[in-house]
Amino acid sequence: MAKKRITEADAERVRELAELGLSKSAIAQALEVNMSTLRRNRLLSVAVQSGQNAAREKVMRELRAHAELDAATSFKVAQALGCFRDSIELPEIKTPQDALKAFSVVTRAYGRGEVSESFYKSITNGLERFTRLFDAVELEKRVETLEKMMEGCGDGTD
Repeated sequence: MAKKRITEADAERVRELAELGLSKSAIAQALEVNMSTLRRNRLLSVAVQSGQNAAREKVMRELRAHAELDAATSFKVAQALGCFRDSIELPEIKTPQDALKAFSVVTRAYGRGEVSESFYKSITNGLERFTRLFDAVELEKRVETLEKMMEGCGDGTD
């Protein structure tokens, strides 16, 4: 069997299929190449990444346009829509320390070119909002505790 010559047209088709959310195996099948070719051929692997990034940006734009969701929820919804078949996974975010871990994961992925700038900014902005909100809730709890302690002390004018 002769080895298929990969062209720019093939790469564009791969990008389009990836943008539609097809898995790598489905893309390889449509292009009539094996998975190894899809992974090893620089032109094709860049096209897959480019298509996936375009899909991510499209989904995140739609999410931002129609709902005010936190970063973790936005990511989970996008995953459920099938746009992140070969993407990063964020840890569950319940504390500022979790947000720091998630920030580290998304920053490394952005540095490796696995996520788009739009996606990176969306997630990091959401993580920042979460951390500020968490800090505000913690501060409110501390103030309430201090107020209760002061009520027990009296005002000292007896």
